[in-house]
Amino acid sequence: MMETNSKGFLEGVKVKQRDSATQPPTNVSFELTEVKIQNQELLVKLQDTTDTLQELQGLLKELLTTSAPSAEPPARKSYADTVTSSKRPVTARSSRPGGKPTHFLASRLAEAGISYYYSAEPSEEQRATLEAGLHRLFDKARSGNNERSFSLVKALCREAHGTDTEHKTSGQKLVLSHWRNPNSPTSFPDSNQLINPYFTRYPKTLPKGVRLDPRTGDPVFNDIVASRLLAHLRPVLPMLRVEFSVTMAALFSQPGEYRKLVLEYNLKISPSTKKYLPFDTTSKADPAGSITPVDIARHYASNGISVEEVESVVEPWAREYAKSRQE
Repeated sequence: MMETNSKGFLEGVKVKQRDSATQPPTNVSFELTEVKIQNQELLVKLQDTTDTLQELQGLLKELLTTSAPSAEPPARKSYADTVTSSKRPVTARSSRPGGKPTHFLASRLAEAGISYYYSAEPSEEQRATLEAGLHRLFDKARSGNNERSFSLVKALCREAHGTDTEHKTSGQKLVLSHWRNPNSPTSFPDSNQLINPYFTRYPKTLPKGVRLDPRTGDPVFNDIVASRLLAHLRPVLPMLRVEFSVTMAALFSQPGEYRKLVLEYNLKISPSTKKYLPFDTTSKADPAGSITPVDIARHYASNGISVEEVESVVEPWAREYAKSRQE
């Protein structure tokens, strides 16, 4: 059994599993389920390609039979000119229009008890039913012991990402806006009961820098803690996250550098009032300049991250994180 501290995410994540004898099952079942669903997706893509080729073949036959004989050789046309001059345009197959679901996904959704997923404009009641069904599916997918649900969510995400914006259904929009892996930032404290089983079950989803314990195969707890700190403390804007992450890794991969900056700049740390707020660019020493190591240190200190926590948790992970970014 695992025990979590209600004071916050960091304390909860750092608690060790007491019963080390009970280990999660291997990933064989998940891998098989994932391979099956990817094979089904591949068959759908092959069918789409076949349909497109048949359509082009019909178009070329139509052009050959309708073209009149001419004394002069016909001017050479580009493929684009040929298609645009045709009476029957080629249907785009790059993404499936809304309302025309992939058969195996539709059957899997029905099996999961999810209705109205491919409805273009569901009623308010239908949308509420759809959201409730998707959230049940998400809970099962995040549980760490339901390969079928997890593979279904991944397949739905792939389909939604591959569908043009104007063709996305309500269900696809909900999946893209609501589904988050545990390594995505959230506004609530993270539960150790959720994170550890999830990453143990699905090691391929491990964030950068998180190592596996060579003895047990489990994710290293301190690495997860440090990774989650980055997820909570980095900027909200994606365009600033790379700069923040690079500077963070450069700072914390140097042992003792955080301690040095805390002393040099007299940074105040209150571990009892941890906030885990995202980095605000207005807090930079130079609002118009780049994010500096001092900005990172001040941000971590203002969120209550102590020198001891950085040296025992963040610094070892940061060195692995910096290596993974270079690979």
